[in-house]
Amino acid sequence: FTAYTIYDPLVAWEMDVADRPGKLVPGLATEWKVDDTDKTKWRFTLRRNVKFHDGSDFNADAVIWNL
Repeated sequence: FTAYTIYDPLVAWEMDVADRPGKLVPGLATEWKVDDTDKTKWRFTLRRNVKFHDGSDFNADAVIWNL
């Protein structure tokens, strides 16, 4: 969890609970679901208007490059 101070994930773990397992919460992806036509793929909706520290856009190309 130290890495959260370095980068933002597509999907994060709920961190403010101690009495139960945390659930997945939106990060740079605002929602996600299994692809209807190919159950081996996931579809992510990316958060809009996000910039990297250098001012470049966060978009699908950036996600693919960083995977």
